[in-house]
Amino acid sequence: MNPDIKLVLDTMSKHFEDQDARWEKRFAEHDEKWERKFLETDTAQDVRASQIERAADALEQWQPEIEGSVDDLRLEVKKLNKYYERATIDHPVEAPLLPTTPLLPARRTSASASTHWPNGHRVDTNAREDGFGSVTTIVHPPPKGGCLSCCQGL
Repeated sequence: MNPDIKLVLDTMSKHFEDQDARWEKRFAEHDEKWERKFLETDTAQDVRASQIERAADALEQWQPEIEGSVDDLRLEVKKLNKYYERATIDHPVEAPLLPTTPLLPARRTSASASTHWPNGHRVDTNAREDGFGSVTTIVHPPPKGGCLSCCQGL
């Protein structure tokens, strides 16, 4: 073999061995790093799982107590219904709580009754006398705000 080629092959071989050693070292570092990460994650998951198990145990212990309370309430309501039904049978109510006949609308006053209904949206300012057949020629003063020319003709 040519000594120059042998020198090149030895150099390349040494370079590849050095590169392999660097890769192995790098992989070993990353393996350690990943092993630590996996251990931390496993530990965190174990802690979370134990917390979830404790919460589930607390809920399971709490459930029968709540169910018992609900059953007690159900029995009390049944007793109240029974006593109410018995009381309504023993002592019927003479008058219903709400009227059963419809209410009639309010009546108007009879036609013969004199009523003073409102006159528009203001107070009536008519200063003339009430009634018909007045024989006097006295001219009454005009109402407030009125003029003599329009009110004298009336």
